[in-house]
Amino acid sequence: MAYSQWKYPNGLNIITEDMPSMASVTVGFFVLSGAGHESLEQIGVAHALEHLLFRGSLLYPKGTMSPEFTQITGTMNAFTTWEYTCFYSRSTPEVLSEAFLPLMDMIRQPLLREEDFNLEQNIIRRELSRQLEEPRSRLTHALHQCVYPGRLGKLLIGHDEDILQLKAPDLREFHKRHYIPSNILLVISGRLEKCIGLDSCLQALEDWEESILPVELEQPLIAQPEVVNLTQKHSQLCYSLWAWSLPPLEDKEHYAVHLLCTLLGDDNYIGSRLYNKIVAPGFAQQITCVYTVLGGKGLFKIYGLTSAPQLEWIREKMLVELQQIKAGMITPREYNRAKQKVKTQMALDASGSHSRSVSIAQAWMRHKRMVPLSELLALIDQISIDDLQNIIAQYFSGREFFEIYG
Repeated sequence: MAYSQWKYPNGLNIITEDMPSMASVTVGFFVLSGAGHESLEQIGVAHALEHLLFRGSLLYPKGTMSPEFTQITGTMNAFTTWEYTCFYSRSTPEVLSEAFLPLMDMIRQPLLREEDFNLEQNIIRRELSRQLEEPRSRLTHALHQCVYPGRLGKLLIGHDEDILQLKAPDLREFHKRHYIPSNILLVISGRLEKCIGLDSCLQALEDWEESILPVELEQPLIAQPEVVNLTQKHSQLCYSLWAWSLPPLEDKEHYAVHLLCTLLGDDNYIGSRLYNKIVAPGFAQQITCVYTVLGGKGLFKIYGLTSAPQLEWIREKMLVELQQIKAGMITPREYNRAKQKVKTQMALDASGSHSRSVSIAQAWMRHKRMVPLSELLALIDQISIDDLQNIIAQYFSGREFFEIYG
């Protein structure tokens, strides 16, 4: 896969990757600001702005979700995270410009009308209701309340009262500060050789003027160990979350801790160590490990679904498994299988234009450059059993330990 990366004088970073085997092309505008960049007076504004941008722009006042666009593109959508907001379209190469231009205009010149925002508020409140019914989302929010002060300890999209107090001028102010060229990464991936109008689309971005610089992401305080009960532990089924506070690991350690998640049991946990020891024998229905970094703090999380009487046994079993890995009790077979699983997922992410664009952007945010797939695969190959032992020895001894039940 051939790629190019460059930066315009206005600060806009661009990466293109040609994927000749693909039949589609994905355009992704990654605004490097998300919910973590909000003030406490504007909770939920980043997510609300993501919604409102689809309602209309200067050149496309009817909005990019109108029939003339949805019939052209296979997908035109967006999502908000704590650290960035992504707007993307996926189409065939022949209609690239017809998908690119409205997407570009909605980011640069949205109308942000009051009447449109009133409609979107109700949609966002329904989305909030669905999130509050999802156990893993509630557990994560309870963890954030323990770990982070200020904005990072609140819900990503805000509570109902936060959504209701937002006004269209709040969205306009956030857009003016954050939706600027130097705070945006554009990724175009797919079958570029067949794209019609790609050069003219890119040229249209050169006159994008810079304005105000974005604010910095809030840095959290050090949290104390805590046990939180969202509901009574004697309920029939119990969702649980155990978490350790880690630093934001860099370079080889960053990939080693993700390999540790896979070895213990990531979202695709079948065949992993915790699956074989806890889930397969019937002690729990699910065990999932995740490592995330937010606001200068890393969190290693283990989600579980089991009956309440099994919670303490499962907790002890997990600690035993961590200590066994620390002692080097890893078979070559499970170690190599975990490596292959990580590499396979990376390869699968690179097999679709949309998933590849997100992978490119996330790697760029970490390394501040384009990282080829071959380099990422080589990094995984370099991780040894000793590296996994060192991760546990350094970061899972005497560190914060959070337990949350729901």
